[in-house]
Amino acid sequence: MAQDDQDATQNSTHPHYMPNLHEHIRYPGIELNNYFVTTPVCCPSRTNLWRGQFAHNTNFTDVLPPHGGYAKWKELGIDESYLPIWLQSLGYNTYYTGKFLVDYNIRNYNQTPAGWTDIDALVLPYTFDYNNPGFSRNGAPPNTYPGQYSTDVIADKGVAQLESAVASGKPFYAQISPIAPHISTQISIQLPDNTSGKVGGITVSFYPPLPAPRNWELFSDATLPTGTKNGNLYEEDVSDKPAWIQALPLAQQNNRTYLEEIYRLRLRSLAAVDELVGRVVETLNASGVLDNTYIIYSSDNGYHVGTHRFGAGKVLPYEEDLRVPFLIRGPGIKASKSTKPTNTKVGLHVDFAPTILTLAGAGGQLGDKALDGTPLGLAASDDGTLRADYPRPQHHRNQFQAEFWGSWIDELLHHLPGYVNNTWKAVRVYDEERNGWKYIYSCTGSKEIYDLKKDPGELNNMYDTAPMNVRTRLEALLAVLAVCRGDTCTNPWKVLHPGGEVQSWSDAIKSKYDDVYARIKPFKFVACLGYQVGAQRCTLAPSQICMATRRMALAQKPPPNFVVIFTDDQDAIQNTTHPHYMPNLHKHIRYPGIELNNYFVTTPVCCPSRTNLWRGQFAHNTNFTDVLSPHGGYNKWKALGIDKSYLPVWLQGLGYNTYYVGKFLVDYSTANYNRTPAGWTDIDALLTPYIFDYNNPGFSRNGAEPNIYPGQYTTDVVADKGVAQIKSAVASGKPFYAQISPVAPHTSTQFSTDSQGRQQVYFYPPVPAPRHWELFSDATLPSGTKQGNLYEKDVSDKPAWIQALPLAQQNNRTYLEEIYRLRLRSLAAVDELVGRVVETLNASGVLDNTYIIYSADNGYHVGTHRFGAGKTLAYEEELRVPFLIKGPGIKASKSTKATNTKVGLHVDFAPTILTLAGAGGQLGDKGLDGTPLGLAASDDGTLRADYPRPANHRNQFQGEFWGGWADELLHHIPRYVNNTWKAVRVYDEERNQGWKYIYSCTGSKEIYDLKKDPGELNNLYGKGPTYVRTRLEGLLAVLAVCKEDTCINPWKVLHPGGEVQSWSDAIKSKYDDVYARIKPFKFVACLGYQLHENELSDYRVVSPAPTTPSRRLQRRSLVVDTTTVHVPVTFEAPVERFATPVPQDILNSDVHAWYATEQAKYRLA
Repeated sequence: MAQDDQDATQNSTHPHYMPNLHEHIRYPGIELNNYFVTTPVCCPSRTNLWRGQFAHNTNFTDVLPPHGGYAKWKELGIDESYLPIWLQSLGYNTYYTGKFLVDYNIRNYNQTPAGWTDIDALVLPYTFDYNNPGFSRNGAPPNTYPGQYSTDVIADKGVAQLESAVASGKPFYAQISPIAPHISTQISIQLPDNTSGKVGGITVSFYPPLPAPRNWELFSDATLPTGTKNGNLYEEDVSDKPAWIQALPLAQQNNRTYLEEIYRLRLRSLAAVDELVGRVVETLNASGVLDNTYIIYSSDNGYHVGTHRFGAGKVLPYEEDLRVPFLIRGPGIKASKSTKPTNTKVGLHVDFAPTILTLAGAGGQLGDKALDGTPLGLAASDDGTLRADYPRPQHHRNQFQAEFWGSWIDELLHHLPGYVNNTWKAVRVYDEERNGWKYIYSCTGSKEIYDLKKDPGELNNMYDTAPMNVRTRLEALLAVLAVCRGDTCTNPWKVLHPGGEVQSWSDAIKSKYDDVYARIKPFKFVACLGYQVGAQRCTLAPSQICMATRRMALAQKPPPNFVVIFTDDQDAIQNTTHPHYMPNLHKHIRYPGIELNNYFVTTPVCCPSRTNLWRGQFAHNTNFTDVLSPHGGYNKWKALGIDKSYLPVWLQGLGYNTYYVGKFLVDYSTANYNRTPAGWTDIDALLTPYIFDYNNPGFSRNGAEPNIYPGQYTTDVVADKGVAQIKSAVASGKPFYAQISPVAPHTSTQFSTDSQGRQQVYFYPPVPAPRHWELFSDATLPSGTKQGNLYEKDVSDKPAWIQALPLAQQNNRTYLEEIYRLRLRSLAAVDELVGRVVETLNASGVLDNTYIIYSADNGYHVGTHRFGAGKTLAYEEELRVPFLIKGPGIKASKSTKATNTKVGLHVDFAPTILTLAGAGGQLGDKGLDGTPLGLAASDDGTLRADYPRPANHRNQFQGEFWGGWADELLHHIPRYVNNTWKAVRVYDEERNQGWKYIYSCTGSKEIYDLKKDPGELNNLYGKGPTYVRTRLEGLLAVLAVCKEDTCINPWKVLHPGGEVQSWSDAIKSKYDDVYARIKPFKFVACLGYQLHENELSDYRVVSPAPTTPSRRLQRRSLVVDTTTVHVPVTFEAPVERFATPVPQDILNSDVHAWYATEQAKYRLA
């Protein structure tokens, strides 16, 4: 239960005012008496709570646009990775009712926040109307409840959601968010009357909070606390406060009388909330789940009434605005049964999400989520801390920062002038022996220090009189905490003292460190802005401190650069990368680096495979499965939002510039070029119909009008543009990622229009550069014993459609040999491009700090089995592609032998790049199916990364394709439409290769022993060992529908107890019965596209949830869809009989514009 604007300093939670809160939560649980928010205004603070990050890291810093607001919240992608999404991935149902964000309104209600099984949220302009609230449920048109009290409506809805949650049988998270004790607003909308000529308008009125009618007479004797503890009510001497506070008038008696009544109205409005507490506990008890439920009570920010020179409001750095209640009861928390403080350690809103996840059994996953918080110590174990496998010590925080950007207004004393320069940062320290210190720094330059043990009311500003060792330490702490990320927010001492000699405030204030702190420049705002910009946050000296908060150390090497040369349709089977054909590739990348000899794509066609590479996901999870529409194509790619969250966007988030030149996607064309892909600092992409025209390429740069290069060879143009981009990247002074994508050795196409205006497309073999036409005239297709599948004669064990293909005759074979030579010749210009790239990097002085990678989007077959030339099949030629890399930390091979035989996939590419870029700890945020490759960047052959998945821990993987097959250059061979398949590939630890199982939508099945039969000539399905078949079918049942970690380690799904970790474990006879009971994966019908209902696996559905939320979750589950799923609510709230739809003409009014206007007027009135 999360309230709105409820403080923890002015007795609003006292048992006299909230008896149910104490009876049902405080006494059976504990209260954290030092619990704080860090941005004391509702929407940024709620985001901190859900995201586990400070506002300077979420970049969501205001209530309304442009630096806040619901559109900004969605634009930042906050609901793509936050607490409800994370809980859904653990099998939880999630529920929400009440106030969500202020700017969730009658114009954007249908853009529902992701992550909620059922969300019934207040919508503006009805959010703060206590007697006429308006809600939208799961994005449906809003209903208002005229004459119904807001908290009572929320209580009815919340109880109904709890009943539905219990009935679902799954664990649940339910957040109930009344608006009390926030001020009330009443908004009257006068619609225009065309008949009378009356002009429409909107009036917004602000009032104190309103109690429920039954509670109006409560607490008539309550008065604002004036005790000695704080003593800051109506402060007379503010001469040591900032000048704008000194200018505020002292409240006169009439103002004081009004503020006393505001205080009573706040208490009265909370009486209905206290009743809600009782109803929630009663419902949980009646449902039999009370003992297994954590109940938490808190608020989004604090509030001041009458303190210092202020009237009523928030957004200030003083205790009243920062301290909020936090009470919790639940499994493992020892009852306090006392009115005394029960837990005096420090807790923050950013600790909320990691605490919930840890209690839900996912403490070991916290490192994935770039959290600034740490689990709270809630006495869930004997030593007073949570039992969790989380790398940060629970509750290790004796200092924290707070921050705000924007203005201050008095919400209810309207005669007080607003103050626009209320942008500040503060640091709060708990000395191990005292209450501690606070340092406040404003953008105007004003500075305050308070000794909170002696002066809890913050009456005596000691900035000029505090001991020098106190002031310098506070300023240094703020220098770190003001820009901290992750662990540095929890323990800034390791930044200031990387040697570890200082671990606490009492260590730091020792005189021997005086010189250290004297050299640290304090944090500084460059100017007073009402919002956050990077230039303000990184103006510290020594400059390493700013870098350290980003990179977790005082001294770091500069981030590495990346250049990726990415060809089109280049296999790794038929010798296309041989040093005879590509000498520069070996001289400049292979010999100074390594080649992964078992590197695969998993969807062997260009556009889905490129998406797998950038997104780090299999095609069954991206849902981008074809080259052209409707199941592929650029419009589909944009509609899926792939370019909102993929590798270049993630790298830009790390401070990288990103560059692209060459082929992007086939369907990026002259019709849609101005819809530029997001995430690229500079993109100069080939366009259809010029994309595969080797001597007439056409490009659009950053969405500008296309330019054609008639008579220019495409790879040479791409090379020129790529070299220019690298030079620009180096000149920028920022780390960079540059991808250069020539079309070679793809087939060429030429377009023409016939006499009737119809477009004709012609397909040809690839075209070499004019200077290369005579190369490799003696090259022939490999026909050695290794593969032995060239022009396969006996295909009787292959699927029926392959059996029906004719064996290539001599004329076809001659043509295929020439196609092979043309492919090699077209790659000669690519090899020259490799040399130019390395030369440019070397001349620019960045070669040694740059990773250079060479790979392709998919493989290709020429003459294998019964095929001519093409791709999209499940055989090795299509799936294996080159992967060569050199760069920092990769030991040179200097050999033609295989240098790395572990398995790598295109889905591993993005996590590998991010890990090398220093962001391994952030991979868990992104829904990745891949894992960093083992690239010998450390002594043990794996990447040094703070990533919870083991690098390159994969000995099995799946492949997949949906659609048809066509021979690209032997046009007499008939097209096959039912080429939809899934496959699983296993590397046995005791054999060089392993097994492959291919299952087609037609029902055909193939198994190959790849050690004995690398050419896939002998189909063993129905002939090989049964234990091999059942294990392969079991693996495919999991991998065909896998997500994230289960794609890397399917054994934990098949054997949740952990007794099987590998193929050699699985094939033991004692597991025969286990695998015999597993239903194989099945296609219902042959569709040329992905449809979940058409792909049956018992591992797509989450298994029943555990009964004890504090234990680690172990379930035989695979796929948890982390998009919003709305399920029927079993119990409807009685209040729904009062629901009244909002009229359409009101819905059409521009609520966003008028509310922002009125709020702006109100703030500056």
